[in-house]
Amino acid sequence: MNQINLHSKSFKNGILYLGWILLILLLFFRGCGASVPGTSVTIPAITKTLPADTIIKHQIVEVNKMVRDKKTEKKYLKDLTEAEQRIIAYQEEIDNMQSEFMWSDSIKQAEMFRLATELKNFESNFEDENLKLTINGIIGGNQVKEITPTYTIKAKKIDVPQKQVKFRMLVGGGLGNSLTFDKPLFNGNVGFQNAKGNVLRFSFDTEQRIMIGYDFSLFKITK
Repeated sequence: MNQINLHSKSFKNGILYLGWILLILLLFFRGCGASVPGTSVTIPAITKTLPADTIIKHQIVEVNKMVRDKKTEKKYLKDLTEAEQRIIAYQEEIDNMQSEFMWSDSIKQAEMFRLATELKNFESNFEDENLKLTINGIIGGNQVKEITPTYTIKAKKIDVPQKQVKFRMLVGGGLGNSLTFDKPLFNGNVGFQNAKGNVLRFSFDTEQRIMIGYDFSLFKITK
């Protein structure tokens, strides 16, 4: 049985090469899980005014007691109650105006009629984190004559993830020679690229030499 000479030069070289191979493999696999940062994209704001709508449907609002059921009790009770209170307040205001009109003299009635029927501009604004909406309109004869909405979709900054190459296999070859061009040399390469772009390379040439290498990035230029 052959014994391994721990003090031989070939054994020491083998240990040295094995150490380098393990170090290169460690560096390579540490880069396989590297993450690529996403790209931030800013979407500009968009503002547009829609054409005025002059066909406005009007319908008499009947002030009735709101009918409550289990669904409205759980989900819509607060909103419906507030809407009901607003409508009741509007109706009370109209009732007071009608009562005042009936008991006023002709001059006062003419003034109240003029105020009720003259053209008036109105504006209402709504806004949340995504949209700003402005509604302008004209009221005349106690009716909405036209409305013109203007909206702004707010600018946003979003992160767009980039597609990441986790692993890539490369193959290639090379041609070499001595300075006197009397010893041509050919070699073949197999490479494995990790997520960082570093390449673990195995080579074999016509001189029957096997080589392992590791290429890593010193810097990069992005556009």
